[in-house]
Amino acid sequence: MSSVKSGADDKRLQVSNYVSVFAHMGEVYVFHDLCGYILKMSADILDFLNEFETPVDPADICTKYAESFGEQPPEAFVGIFLEFGCLVPPDGEELDSIWRMVPVRGPWNAYKRHNDGSMTLYAAWGGRPLSKHELSTEEAAIWDCFDNETRLATIAQDHPAELVSKLVERLAHHDVQALKLSKVGLSVYKGRPQMTPPYLTSTMPYAPYDPATSGAVEEFTALFTEARLKERAQAPESAVLEHQESTLGHLFRHPHQALGGRSYGEALVSGLSKREMLPTNSIKVLEIGGGLGDMAHSVITALRSTGLDVTYTILGTSPALAGMQETRLDGLGAQVHVLEDLNSEWPSSEYDLIIANEIAGNMAAVHLTHADIGLDDGVIDDAVLEARAATMGEAGRIIVEHGLPLADAPEAFYLNVGAFQLLEKMKKHLQPAGFGVITECGELNRYPILSTHLEQPGLSLHWGQMATLAAKLGLETDYLYTMELIDLDGNIPSLSTTRSYFRALTALFEEHGVTLEKKGYTRDMLHSECDGKVDLTRIHELKFQRLEERLMGLVPYEYKTLIVGPSGVGVKSKTSLLNPGSMSTL
Repeated sequence: MSSVKSGADDKRLQVSNYVSVFAHMGEVYVFHDLCGYILKMSADILDFLNEFETPVDPADICTKYAESFGEQPPEAFVGIFLEFGCLVPPDGEELDSIWRMVPVRGPWNAYKRHNDGSMTLYAAWGGRPLSKHELSTEEAAIWDCFDNETRLATIAQDHPAELVSKLVERLAHHDVQALKLSKVGLSVYKGRPQMTPPYLTSTMPYAPYDPATSGAVEEFTALFTEARLKERAQAPESAVLEHQESTLGHLFRHPHQALGGRSYGEALVSGLSKREMLPTNSIKVLEIGGGLGDMAHSVITALRSTGLDVTYTILGTSPALAGMQETRLDGLGAQVHVLEDLNSEWPSSEYDLIIANEIAGNMAAVHLTHADIGLDDGVIDDAVLEARAATMGEAGRIIVEHGLPLADAPEAFYLNVGAFQLLEKMKKHLQPAGFGVITECGELNRYPILSTHLEQPGLSLHWGQMATLAAKLGLETDYLYTMELIDLDGNIPSLSTTRSYFRALTALFEEHGVTLEKKGYTRDMLHSECDGKVDLTRIHELKFQRLEERLMGLVPYEYKTLIVGPSGVGVKSKTSLLNPGSMSTL
């Protein structure tokens, strides 16, 4: 290592005092507690950063890691860490660098004003405990100067500089995340939001991570294996309720204005009825997953209201969920079955309707690369693929048996194997005039990506592959927006949140004797919940936007539906998102 230097010749760098590290679903993140920068990285790059725990010449560290990052030189990472304040000179005062910066209010904070002008900020990031942060009247006055345009140096002309800097230091910290620092005012990005640095609109809701005590970061590729799915299925009831996700079905489990006064299940039945997908006398329904049982309750009720004799079965893998479903459906005659996995033998066959609502993205998936499938320069070597298929388990079988098109795959990608198997099961268990309905996030031509609004691991679906496989299985298909199927009015302004923000908002309301359920709030619904107990004029950063763009923590227009039926059943729609001939080109 280099000898200790001083003055202008000192090239040494060290890790900033404002660096905090987090991990989530196989990824490592660095959060800058003064500026709010967020950097996602792999564990080996974090190891590289940690080499600067004490002041050291970066040339020495770069020499040590010269061959560690493939074609990427380690000097490039030094440059990135310098740019985002993660590496700093050992004798620098980091707070001195903030004055040229513009303070930008964090995107997801709940706070209330008090009569004397002071404020209370509420934060509940991820699984961390709720924390409250008090701002005095003078500090609140400084907060009001944070208009996303004015530099801190200008603000310090009217307020004590030390108080300003200490407030910035406190509010930008990952415990609060009420403030970010930007090099320019946000007006620079007006009309071109795609240029806004992502960290300004992001938060860090994940768990702190220390390589020395937390152990190795689990590989992201392991999160969707059968073993991990079985592990999650065994979670106790308390854990299931703790992480109940913001799915469309859950947010609309009660009658809602956006559905014309219907619940999600009622709207689904109405949509299926309009498409002439229901029989005339009796119906045998199978639901996969089932959530808490709310959708089954409303679907059974809606079907019976049309005069149908209903036999309803739920298949799942979670004993905790099964218990809650049985309680919710008590008296309706529904059957709940817990399987080892969804590929186990199903209790019956020839269903009129099989529903897999917002569950397929939580099924098994495999991570593959070009080398795994013999893909080189856009062409798959069939000999290589067949030789390696046996080592891929069900993924290999499906690829080879059904000729799944993969020539457009990125270098590394996921396959929705569990969802593919679900289609095979539907083919086997649908009666000749029956239909299968699969709803989930995803795109027609995009390989699966992590669904970021979920606390538990979940992937989007590659709908093009799903539709192609359905066609190869001899199933007719229709593919449309779920909003269209359930006739959801996307123009109604509704509450936008993140999971962490909703926890903070819930705590704030609880102090006033109001309990907020997780559902799709409109302004009127939220006012009704308050019932005069909460003065909403004092509650700030309540965000309402068009429902289709964001509802709670999800984006409704990202949800699509694939309807399948045996050949000749007549699955069709004038508004299908599938183009004519697309089955042969996907």
